Amino acid sequence: MEKRNQRNLFSRECIVMALLRLIKEKPFSSISISELTAKAGVSRVTFYRNYTSKEEVLTSYIHDILGDYIQTHANGQGHGGTFYDSLHVAHSLRYFDQYRDFIDGLIQCGFGILFLNELTALAWKIWNPQRDPQLQIQLTAYVGMLYNLYIAWKDGGRKKPLNDLIEEAHAICEKAFGH
Repeated sequence: MEKRNQRNLFSRECIVMALLRLIKEKPFSSISISELTAKAGVSRVTFYRNYTSKEEVLTSYIHDILGDYIQTHANGQGHGGTFYDSLHVAHSLRYFDQYRDFIDGLIQCGFGILFLNELTALAWKIWNPQRDPQLQIQLTAYVGMLYNLYIAWKDGGRKKPLNDLIEEAHAICEKAFGH
């Protein structure tokens, strides 16, 4: 059973990576499932065992990497401090960079909003379980700011060292959210 799960995870990873390669070559809307499965080296049966659409490939992978984000942040322990402290800003931007190929592919094919929406929902869940409306607005602004700073950094050719971007982002957060 474990071998089968490993094969299934490997197939899913192949499908995601193939979709990212194809997104770099052509518009998302013109990528067929047949083309995707051929590029991934999997059968259509394998594709449909795991996904119902190309869009689900993207949303499923977003959920996977955000689940991993929670686990890697403080080793899955509580999220102490403030949402905008240097630890959280650094973790977020380093995570964006770690998954740059995927996030850049989402942005390129016009699905970056999926990532932004899921990331915002995750921030609300972690930092605002009581659903305080004012905090929800702040978290939305925080996530949007980090995401847009990442895009500006990417679009600028990533010339600035990541640590400099992190310091700038934290300074902006302190001005915007610090009391």
